[in-house]
Amino acid sequence: MSLNAACSNFATKLGSTQASGNIARARKIYAEGNKRVAQHSNGASCPNVKAP
Repeated sequence: MSLNAACSNFATKLGSTQASGNIARARKIYAEGNKRVAQHSNGASCPNVKAP
């Protein structure tokens, strides 16, 4: 999966969780998502995905 696709999936999942109002879950998804993206893309991050 490309970095752009990974960031898009990450942003979608985070956005839907934030929309549901579950901030604790959104924070967990944000932390796990950042870690996963970095692991699979040599330390890169998703600058368009903002912390909840």
